Amino acid sequence: MRNTERSGLPSLPPRNAPSCLPHERCVFALSRVGDIPGSFARRPGRNPMNFFALSCVRMRAGLTLIELIVCTVIIGVLSGVALPMSRNFVRYERERALKETLRDLREAIDRFRDRHFKANPSLNEDACFPLSLDELVRERVLRRIPDDPMTMAATWRTISTTDDPSSPISDHLNVFDVRSLSTGSSQIGKPYSDW
Repeated sequence: MRNTERSGLPSLPPRNAPSCLPHERCVFALSRVGDIPGSFARRPGRNPMNFFALSCVRMRAGLTLIELIVCTVIIGVLSGVALPMSRNFVRYERERALKETLRDLREAIDRFRDRHFKANPSLNEDACFPLSLDELVRERVLRRIPDDPMTMAATWRTISTTDDPSSPISDHLNVFDVRSLSTGSSQIGKPYSDW
């Protein structure tokens, strides 16, 4: 007999005891004679109630309260950081769209002027500019008048060659430049109407 059996301590579980799956937790549980595997229970001189057989207890899947609190805090911090970033991202995209639209309109005005100046070199330069933005569409320099990304309307402030650029009032003699009608300002404080 081994020392563990002489001292009355339980012996190790048998070799053919059930093994645990990865999602189960193994514990030692006292087994009855009917639960003891094969030849181990039938050997003479062994007390079947004197050892622990390995049995598996399935763990319940779920989260503890601490894990739920930590996840909630992490989600709250991330959403608190992402919200201001998303607001700035939308504003940045509108500003970028305004710059591109103004550049396209100004290039169209320059193409119109170059076309008319080449057709009639004797014309005064002021007469080579379009009278309105609609004339750019009629002459097929533009397909359509683009919307202002800030006001979401196809209306623009036009500046003629004889206008004071700082004055909001135009004499509408021709279209030399365009500006946004938005009253807002950029992130650095420059008004959109001065772009």
